[in-house]
Amino acid sequence: MIHKLSDVQSNNIGESARIWQFCVVLAGAKIGKNCNICANN
Repeated sequence: MIHKLSDVQSNNIGESARIWQFCVVLAGAKIGKNCNICANN
């Protein structure tokens, strides 16, 4: 799940990863499966 208010510039997002609002994922980043990326924790 990639929230519509996040800025994800990478295509390397693992299966079942969650990227929440206001997060920025830069080009070239690799996010593993089942990761939870949030802006306030």
